[in-house]
Amino acid sequence: MNLKENINKIHFELSNNFDEVSIKEKSSLEIGNYLELSINENNKKLIAIINKTDLENYRFGWSYRSNSEKEDSHLVERNSVVNEFTEDIKDIFDNNRFSSEYIEFQKNKLNESKYVYIVSGRNDIFGLLYKSDDVDMENLKHSIKDGGKIMGTDGDFDKWVGKSGDKMPSDVQQSIIDNSKQLV
Repeated sequence: MNLKENINKIHFELSNNFDEVSIKEKSSLEIGNYLELSINENNKKLIAIINKTDLENYRFGWSYRSNSEKEDSHLVERNSVVNEFTEDIKDIFDNNRFSSEYIEFQKNKLNESKYVYIVSGRNDIFGLLYKSDDVDMENLKHSIKDGGKIMGTDGDFDKWVGKSGDKMPSDVQQSIIDNSKQLV
């Protein structure tokens, strides 16, 4: 395979497996000509760096920032083959292979929201709104099914918090969804 084919294959696979993917060509004295891949998944971001010369081969070395919020964070070295690169990226996300500083940053995002809830794959609110300080995110993650997401909102929905017997009107549901951000 050549450089262009490898880039296209990697971009295609990543785009089909993650929420958002972008690739930029960059150059520096230290690294030379390289690609910077920005991969977003469940509100986490991974910045991968691949030297273009290395990517001409089926097996290549690459690195990623341990904290994607800081340009000068530690670079973690990895080796991959073109066909398994997406699985290596999944491993980083699935096993939280980021710096403790970045993981703490992610946890603090939850505290920015007044309420937390689950949205189904069909964009219906599933379950109740929970006060964000009462939520155990690990247990809530296990409730996600059918492409659902954990969302957070600052809206004024106090009357719906903890009301399991009341049917939330669809306009209220849509208002909550429109004023929310994905947390996990």
